[in-house]
This record gives sequence, structure tokens and C-alpha cells, in this order.
Amino acid sequence: MKAVLATIALLAACKERGTIELSFELPSCGPAPATTLLYAEPNVSCECTCGSCFGAKPDGVNACDGFCGPELDNVSLDLQPGHWAVVLALLDEAGREFASGCTEIDVDEDGVDSSTMAVITVECETCEP
Repeated sequence: MKAVLATIALLAACKERGTIELSFELPSCGPAPATTLLYAEPNVSCECTCGSCFGAKPDGVNACDGFCGPELDNVSLDLQPGHWAVVLALLDEAGREFASGCTEIDVDEDGVDSSTMAVITVECETCEP
């Protein structure tokens, strides 16, 4: 497994830019990811598999306006105050999700509620095409 550390900028409404570090390990299953999908859904818990949370709420946020590169450089999520599920999905060359992970964070009026590192445990999945 390969450990990866990404710094994701979270933009809280009407406040200064804040950052939260997301740490995750790539699973040993499947190929190296060709692309990733990093998104956040408000008021959703981390019960997401095979993309089931993507688009769950109309005010969800996608980090890259589509797919991100596998390295997740200079990625940001514009999050309003509230409870969020932040999901990282790994996709193969054909665009099929083969692994994902999720962490829940709370953003208050002053920005991210916790300054600690959020850990996303990325696990292998078998998703139907």
C-alpha cells in the first residue's frame, strides 16, 4: 500500500480560506488509479459505496468540476457551514470505480470545526458497470 497525503482547501462561506489535510492509503487491489473523484455531500453520513453518495444532494460539491488527477494537486472544496461527507473515489482507465473512502467533517461559521488531519480509509469495491 502507498500512503498519500493531500492538502485540500476548504472554503467556508464568507470567511478566510481554511485548509484541512486529508490522509489516505491506496489499497493494494486494482491498478494504480487513472483518475480520482473527490466530492462532498452535505448532511450525509459515510455509508457510500460504488458512488452511491455522488449527487445525493443538490448542493453537493465536486472538487475538480469532474475528475481529478491521481495526484490530487491544488484541489479545493467550497463548503458551506454544516455536516459534510467527503468522499474520495479511485477510478481505473475505463472510468470504473474500484475503491473509495469517506470521512465526515463539520464546518462551522468560522471554518472547519477541527484542525486535526482527516483520514480517509480507502477500501476496495466490486462495483457493477
